[in-house]
Amino acid sequence: MINISKEELEKYKDYVMYDEGYRIVYYYEKYHEVVEGLYVKNVQDFANYLNFSTNISGNEILTEFLNCNTNALGVSIFNVNGKCVAKKIKDNVKKINNSEVYKEELIYDYAFVTAKDGYRIVYFYPDNTYKIGVYSSKLELFMTDFALVEPIEDESNIPKFISIDDLLNRYLNEIKDIEAVALYKVDGTLVAMKDREKLKK
Repeated sequence: MINISKEELEKYKDYVMYDEGYRIVYYYEKYHEVVEGLYVKNVQDFANYLNFSTNISGNEILTEFLNCNTNALGVSIFNVNGKCVAKKIKDNVKKINNSEVYKEELIYDYAFVTAKDGYRIVYFYPDNTYKIGVYSSKLELFMTDFALVEPIEDESNIPKFISIDDLLNRYLNEIKDIEAVALYKVDGTLVAMKDREKLKK
């Protein structure tokens, strides 16, 4: 049995909204980009993200972010309320997109969050690797993975939750290249596991 840590299980990506903190924005010739999933509460936290053990200046932070993305022509630090607190453009750049960075771009994100409770599906492959799948706060919500049509506009299109055994069978039938599938609590507890050989019996 592969040991799966609590840290792996409790972190998942979800849509979030910030009411404070800072984001990185890259500039290119024809557009700008608010970096998905990169958010800090304090500017100096960017230094930690960049693996600096001591505080560095805002200009040094921007220089390092430009070094991380050689395609970008410039970079800035914005607070999520829409104020640019620092900006740096590469030398000899003649044309750059300087369109407004809207607050809506800054406060909304798709980033890693930490679940305090709930469940994860874990897929196991024949080469002894695994992949941690979707998170759900309730068992019944996993059934949206098996909706008859997408996008889901009517709850009648979502199959009813019958049992954990039925749920695992559905994943095995749906994903042909996995050898086994398991249901874990985000605290690391294995709830149930089923392999393909048992499905055949």
